[in-house]
Amino acid sequence: MSTRTQSHVTDSAAVKAVICAIPNYWVVRELTERDYGIDLMVEIFVPGKKDKRGLDTFEASGGLFHIQIKGSSDPIPVTKKGYVSYSLEKGFLKYVESFSVPSFLFYVDLAECPAKIYVRWLQGYIRSKLDFTNDFQWREQTDAVTVRVRIPRTVF
Repeated sequence: MSTRTQSHVTDSAAVKAVICAIPNYWVVRELTERDYGIDLMVEIFVPGKKDKRGLDTFEASGGLFHIQIKGSSDPIPVTKKGYVSYSLEKGFLKYVESFSVPSFLFYVDLAECPAKIYVRWLQGYIRSKLDFTNDFQWREQTDAVTVRVRIPRTVF
């Protein structure tokens, strides 16, 4: 008999919360091969036109992005400086950096109702924070397997 752990339940709830927060006219593609850390791929469509009957239509923008989703059933603490943080594996950050498509971390606080979703653009964080403040040393540090990513308090 299979067992569903609380971790699996939390992960599923976090994915559902993110999908619900994304506009219905965007296309969300769930990726079944999650071993590499990309949970969803999103294609952005923009409103603004009407069809012959006067109903809204949505044009493909050509914009795509990836989402890595992490969830917490416990309240996510916000620091005095106004951010939340999550530790990601260095290997994953290096992997994400290789994409030309923007990749985001969505950290979901399921203890809130509705869930709060904190978002960080990972490639931008690598360039502006990790590389800039650490002189690229985070890549070579052998004593650390993970890197703590600070996520703005702004909620998606």
